[in-house]
Amino acid sequence: MKIASRMKTKMRDKLARSHHLTRGFTLIELMIVVVIMGVLASLATYSVSNYIQKSKMTEAREVVGQIMSAQEAYFDEVGAYMDVTGTASADSGYYPNGTFDGQTRIQWGGADSCATGGETCMLRFRRLGVFVNQPVMFRYASTTLATGANPQTKMPSSYVTSSAFNPGSVVAPRPGYVVVGLSDLNGDSAKRSAVVGTSLQAQLYIENPGE
Repeated sequence: MKIASRMKTKMRDKLARSHHLTRGFTLIELMIVVVIMGVLASLATYSVSNYIQKSKMTEAREVVGQIMSAQEAYFDEVGAYMDVTGTASADSGYYPNGTFDGQTRIQWGGADSCATGGETCMLRFRRLGVFVNQPVMFRYASTTLATGANPQTKMPSSYVTSSAFNPGSVVAPRPGYVVVGLSDLNGDSAKRSAVVGTSLQAQLYIENPGE
């Protein structure tokens, strides 16, 4: 009898544990799972968006760096920097010609409305030795500055101010250049994304890299 009683007790305990293990989720547990999944989805969306924006800025850094290297090589050869795009601050003073909406990519090498010195900006970039093999998200400008000048960008001060990329208001000790990559990654025409490089600084200045 005692053995049978113990066996019944064990069976009841086993059934109780089995019932406990196979019960469904409570409402609170389901809510916690939903919240966790929402947080993970938000993090994934942010990571993807952040990666896309960084890849766009990478293009601008690389092309601006390429133009700066070409300017230095040109100076070593002829003893002067090239004014590729002139000093006009309108969007038409950038190359390639097109929209700055942060979405559209334009193929490098096509005809454009940007011109200076009697040549299109495309031809002057080509003479400088700059060519980009893939469509670009940014538009580019490269102008020269005289000895003693404070470099200015080819854009309104509401986009990028000279005090931002040249905080000490350093003037050029010799003739130099400014290179600007400009786009509108956020789709806000009043707040452009820019990468600026000058002969006065080793580092690039980046403004409004996008969200």
